[in-house]
Amino acid sequence: MSWSVQAIGKPEAVAKKLEEAFSKIIYEGSEGSVKDKIAEAVAIALANTDGVVKVYASGSLSSGKHTVQLTIEPLYGFVE
Repeated sequence: MSWSVQAIGKPEAVAKKLEEAFSKIIYEGSEGSVKDKIAEAVAIALANTDGVVKVYASGSLSSGKHTVQLTIEPLYGFVE
């Protein structure tokens, strides 16, 4: 089983989009717990971020081992 979410924009908008995306990923057991913890970490990080941000998170479970990737990258020089 695997999942991934991503968004680019202002932290408030990214947080909203990712909250919706995470809520659509339904897993039971340990994979669901890992996904929920990553979603929580992303929400906390975005609440303390200004400017523009790019977020990518993914996870998978294979042979009983979890693999997780999380990147929260501030983007500088962004113009509107």
